[in-house]
Amino acid sequence: MSISKLRKSMRGWFAKVLWGGLVVIFFGGVFVGFGRMGSNSSGSVEVAPDVVARVSKDAIRRAEFNAALGQQLEMAKYFGGSSVTTVEQTKQRALDQIVDQTLKFQAAKREKVRIRGREVDEKIGEYVQQEYDQAKSQASSPKLFEREIRKKHGSVAKLKSEIRSRISPAKVKDRLRIEKLEAKIKQRVEVTEKEYKDSRKKIKARVIMVKPEPELSTGADDVAGKSGKAKGGGSEAARKLAAKAKADNLLKQLKGGADFSKVAKQNSDDPTSAEKGGDVGEIGLKEKTYFYGDKFDEVAFSLNPGTLSNVFWGEDGYMIVRVDSEKLDLPEDYSQSKYKCLEKNCKNEWSDKPGVKTCPKCKKEAIRKVGDKKQEYIDQYKSQKEGEVWSAYTEKLKEHAKVVVLDPELKAYKQQTEGKIKEAVALYEEALKFVGGEDPFIEPAPIYYNLAMLLKQEGKTKEAMTQLQQALTYEESAGLRMEMAKLLKEQGKRKDAVEELKLAVDLADQEPSVRNELAFLLRDVGEKKLAAEMEEKAKANPGGGLTVNPGGM
Repeated sequence: MSISKLRKSMRGWFAKVLWGGLVVIFFGGVFVGFGRMGSNSSGSVEVAPDVVARVSKDAIRRAEFNAALGQQLEMAKYFGGSSVTTVEQTKQRALDQIVDQTLKFQAAKREKVRIRGREVDEKIGEYVQQEYDQAKSQASSPKLFEREIRKKHGSVAKLKSEIRSRISPAKVKDRLRIEKLEAKIKQRVEVTEKEYKDSRKKIKARVIMVKPEPELSTGADDVAGKSGKAKGGGSEAARKLAAKAKADNLLKQLKGGADFSKVAKQNSDDPTSAEKGGDVGEIGLKEKTYFYGDKFDEVAFSLNPGTLSNVFWGEDGYMIVRVDSEKLDLPEDYSQSKYKCLEKNCKNEWSDKPGVKTCPKCKKEAIRKVGDKKQEYIDQYKSQKEGEVWSAYTEKLKEHAKVVVLDPELKAYKQQTEGKIKEAVALYEEALKFVGGEDPFIEPAPIYYNLAMLLKQEGKTKEAMTQLQQALTYEESAGLRMEMAKLLKEQGKRKDAVEELKLAVDLADQEPSVRNELAFLLRDVGEKKLAAEMEEKAKANPGGGLTVNPGGM
């Protein structure tokens, strides 16, 4: 079964039609999943291992993985569709999804999260009502909706019963367990008004950054170097020590009265501020985290104006910060109260200074204070912090996770992303042994495609073309044709490359996510008219997929 046929069969499986045009909604996978979708195995084909991966002692079985993969393939069509060239990424996302859920289940167990049967029943009732309301909203009129209900299902009660029968209580329980875990972690967050005000602080600051010198290559200048950067010899540790020593010396000069701007211009390795004497302008929290690291905010926003920091390690170098000034940037309506008019024909809601007596709209005195803008802003900040705490919690789970991947194809992709070409090739070849077996998701075309990309990396163009041709015997794909065109052009066979790209044009409607790259490649070989047509199609359907970086041919 080809990827395109598999996609079609998946759409048929997932699109549970209640009646003409009304489709079931999937609430995070709580509907009953599917197992294996048939078998085309033969006696000579090896059976793929049932356990795909392990997260500590918990096994991820193939049926569970395939259910997640099926959902990923279904979702992919909203981003331009799945393709032979992206199958391995999709499989990795499916695995990541299950690993993420498993880690949260394990954490919920450690946190002693409990779910009662009543909670599951109530949540299922919510899902049933949501799907019913969604179906009702798609009907042209309430009367037509009721008539169709009676015709297809007999009654609303029977329809809801059918919906309920497709919802897995076990999956709902799993989802509730994660929701409760998240709520428990977020409950640990407390925010004071001072913390909120600190988050609104703006500072004007200057920085000096000293990066360790890059590793010396053969024949390089002596260890002192010509760049003025810290040189520390061969080892990374030594070079880092040299950078620290230089930064300490600069801090000593600054404390002795040296001009910060001059020292920064002469010594700082920060490309964005050195020429400006280290001036980074007026900044708020997290505005420079990407460039300088989390430690920068911790240090800079704790300094009083006119003071210097000690030397600290930033994102990729040692740093010194001086804060020149600070201000509190609160919203204009921070001190205002929120009011509501109680007059039946008014119901106005507004914010104003404390002590207002009349409604500005109807001029009546029947008003009530319903809150403070200050608390609203603090609550918004608290919600933001809760999200950050939950995100940090889940990231920590991943950092400490013990994940062992057992499936050869998934292992191969991991090796491939890490640049381990030989290991990846061996594992992809092992995965080919399971093609044609019980698992319809183990497809030869994606495996041959990735083998081709690995051989291309090694400069083995002819061997790579052979693997691409193998992939094409199993499935026609715009992405495969485009890769073939690139290899042909590398060999100087421009005419053949053009023919491959024209074949890709004919297939691009099935893979709209490749249109931008295809337009680039067509223009690169002089097919400007076809390129323009493809660009127009990409613009007309911007949701057809993310722009791919072509990288030229």
